[in-house]
Amino acid sequence: MPYTPISNKEAAFWRRVRRQFFLPDDEIYLNTGTLSSVPKRAIRAVIETLKRTETNPTIELHKNWELETASRTRIARYLGAQPTEIVFFSNVTIGLNALFRGLPLSGGETLFSNQEYGSCVNALRFVAERRGMTARQFTMPLTPSEPREVVDSVLAALTPETRLVYVSHITCGTGMVVPVGRIGEELAARGVMFAVDGAHAPGQIPLDLDGMRGVSAYGGNLHKWFLGPKGTAFAWVPARLHDEMGPLMVGFGGFRSRRPAEGTGTPPPPVEFHRSFRMPGCLDFSPWIGLAATLDFRERIGEERILARLRQLAAYCRETFARELGWKLRTPTHPELSGVISSFEMPAAFPLPEKNAIQWFYDRHRITASFIGGEGKGIRVSPHIYSSESDIDRLVECLKMEMKGA
Repeated sequence: MPYTPISNKEAAFWRRVRRQFFLPDDEIYLNTGTLSSVPKRAIRAVIETLKRTETNPTIELHKNWELETASRTRIARYLGAQPTEIVFFSNVTIGLNALFRGLPLSGGETLFSNQEYGSCVNALRFVAERRGMTARQFTMPLTPSEPREVVDSVLAALTPETRLVYVSHITCGTGMVVPVGRIGEELAARGVMFAVDGAHAPGQIPLDLDGMRGVSAYGGNLHKWFLGPKGTAFAWVPARLHDEMGPLMVGFGGFRSRRPAEGTGTPPPPVEFHRSFRMPGCLDFSPWIGLAATLDFRERIGEERILARLRQLAAYCRETFARELGWKLRTPTHPELSGVISSFEMPAAFPLPEKNAIQWFYDRHRITASFIGGEGKGIRVSPHIYSSESDIDRLVECLKMEMKGA
């Protein structure tokens, strides 16, 4: 969508919102795609939970279990899921490890695209190797012009041996919003399981997990676009697969046994899915409890207002880069394929160091953005509601300065 300038009143509102974060006035943060800054109220909620817990670690632990359940219930509602289908983890890599290991997989092959996050690909390869499966990469178009190209790339890669397909909901490199709903429907019709990496989706686009027909497993981060405390993520599995899933680790939550109970001819009562994946025991629940404060913060502003502002900043970024720099946009522009992340191809002459480019640029300009080194060098810009049009203007000015000095 084209950028529409905001009023002075609206700009003042977003400046007040920025003051609800700990970001320094003399810094610009445009790297939400790695980690977001967290609202002050959520940080305070985490700190208060830690302080309260230490007043009586045993008694307060039991209270924290209840508060974690309350937080998970609200987050499930936000994600369009049932609380019994959601499990909290510390990041999406751990969540997807749990899901890959829990899915009923053996023999045949798994497929993953050429745009997946390295740690999660490693997890998939590990599970495939130990289940007697092959893990094969296929090519997904980098900058497709319409969603059907993406769907067709997945379908073209399928073989009679394909048991599982794994792709991202929003790719980490270009920010392409993958049409996982359409892909899931096609895979369901073929009896192929589908795992989705939602690292960048919650808080950037609306989610309705229970409405995702054909998705077998979904993992997402809450410490990126959702603005949750560090160490907050989740895994989701539809109820139809709960009996088939095995937990990553077994603790007091138990597991769904398939053997008769001792001295009986029938299996024991089923354990709820989310309980079998909850390993505690004793953990620090404060980040997950703090998610409720982040949700309060978002609800106070208004979810649609937040998402509209993100789209507005993305449009401004792309138009400004095109007008002032003329750099090629790698992110698809089709409305269904385009989110908030903007990824640009940088000129070969740009003096980008091959290592520690983020730190290099920050040290020189007090701006944090993500850079890609090597032959296909580029920049990924990830603004959030604490960002402004002037932040993007300053980024462009500094990029021009570096180009002149090349």
